[in-house]
Amino acid sequence: MEQKKSEDAIVSPIGTNLLKSSSSEAKQLVAFLAQVYEASTGNNADSAESIGTTWLACSQLIDREPESEVSLAFERLSDAYLATITTPDDAD
Repeated sequence: MEQKKSEDAIVSPIGTNLLKSSSSEAKQLVAFLAQVYEASTGNNADSAESIGTTWLACSQLIDREPESEVSLAFERLSDAYLATITTPDDAD
């Protein structure tokens, strides 16, 4: 139960941030995550939770299957998106 709460606290903000971002990198990552979600569930990825849940699943997949096609694509797209984010430390 505690792990579910922790995952919920992670996935919704991640999904929300990705969906709200106007960067092309975020849009590409969202499109990829939506494809993965739809392929694995048969449902549309139409919420922050579905995008965030898929992001978390792909992050975990990198540890288990780092050379898989999905892991490699996710890592490339996620790295490109993360490079567009400015953190407070970057402003110094």
